[in-house]
Amino acid sequence: MIAYHLADLLFELQRGERARFPFCRLNNGGYANAKSLREGSRVERALDATLAMRQRVRPLPRRLADSTEWQRYEQGAFHG
Repeated sequence: MIAYHLADLLFELQRGERARFPFCRLNNGGYANAKSLREGSRVERALDATLAMRQRVRPLPRRLADSTEWQRYEQGAFHG
């Protein structure tokens, strides 16, 4: 939980590169949830890392198909 808030704060302070590491660590570990995957994807998108952004979203339908984040992604409103 601390990693999520740290990464979110860094992103809000426009420190995308620094926000990337905590989100990657969180999302690659066993603590990922739909919101952390969405926020990690948002950081990658802001850094123009399209491939990394898609990798962050990839687990959503498999692990969290009922999540609001996945439904928003499917509707094209994920990053809005």
